[in-house]
Amino acid sequence: MALRSRVADKDNRIYYIVMCILTLAYLAKIPLGLFSGEPMMVNFGKLLVDGSKSVTQIWDAIQMSGWLLYPFVYLYHSFIGSYDGIILFVRVLFVVIQLLLSLFTWRTLCRVCSSRQAQTASVAAYLFVFNYYTIYYKNVLFWGTLLTVLLLIRYQRSYKIWNLILAAVVFFGTVLCYPTIALLIIPFTRFLLHDGGRMDRKKKVLLFWSICAICALLFLMAIIQQLPGISLREFLNIFLNLLGLGLE
Repeated sequence: MALRSRVADKDNRIYYIVMCILTLAYLAKIPLGLFSGEPMMVNFGKLLVDGSKSVTQIWDAIQMSGWLLYPFVYLYHSFIGSYDGIILFVRVLFVVIQLLLSLFTWRTLCRVCSSRQAQTASVAAYLFVFNYYTIYYKNVLFWGTLLTVLLLIRYQRSYKIWNLILAAVVFFGTVLCYPTIALLIIPFTRFLLHDGGRMDRKKKVLLFWSICAICALLFLMAIIQQLPGISLREFLNIFLNLLGLGLE
């Protein structure tokens, strides 16, 4: 027992050292270079802070990742009074999010596998980056998908309902940022159908889908509120016309 404890302590020390080295490497990279798409991603948050309305005034297909940036860009602008240095700030924010999600990966996977395996997965998650070391929509896709999976694992191990609810909310937000990821609803549904627990399997699936539907409804209502003088029927007619299925 004492030997296992010493091995575990040694593994933890190695893990902490590796994570510190990787964090320093990320931070050292922050002031270097400027990626071509980076200002565009930061600009989505800036546009929202400046009063532009999502969907109705911002038409880019990947604009929803701007909502993740919005509160941080707002706070930065409130304290600094300008947007000078905002790209460096967002890069620091990226490192913080990547680090916290990696630590959450470690703590979650410790429940289903050995600590060493969980630490390896955590380091791999920390190193996984799409293209840019910033809050880029593909990085948001990775964060949202991983966090949804981790919350479902936590629900499977504890059956605390708030883990399932949070998983549905995070998944919906990820779909907004990267719509094709909606196909993951199929394996997530299969996971819930094959999971045990006190709640009926079909009820768990219904709850997951219902939370996603409620989030979608709230989002739709928020968009409609931004359309001056347009009723819900008129909005649906515009949407259906785009599909060639307009209402009479």
